[in-house]
Amino acid sequence: EYGNRVNVYTQLFYSVVFPKLRLCLVSEWDPRDHTRGTKLIRCWQDHLPTQLLKLLLDQVIMPRLQQEVSNWNPRADRQLISDWLHPWIDILGERLSILWEPIMNKLARILV
Repeated sequence: EYGNRVNVYTQLFYSVVFPKLRLCLVSEWDPRDHTRGTKLIRCWQDHLPTQLLKLLLDQVIMPRLQQEVSNWNPRADRQLISDWLHPWIDILGERLSILWEPIMNKLARILV
């Protein structure tokens, strides 16, 4: 019976809450302004089933950050990349490691 309650709980979150969180992160969150995204995740992370939190982080947050790193121009951008990536470290942890190589490559190109 416990397993059924967990599944119902997860299904409820997946069908009701998850789409709204996803929409908010896709349409209203600017990756270069971490505030809305980090606040939203911190607010919900203890309430979301683990697999739904993982889905949000892996399928919404990380692709948006990867795209922003891809668009980032260290020569022209006035905003430091650390300003918008650093606040995610405690939430995303090792997931962020896939961003370090593209960042280092961009920095290396401007130093040459």
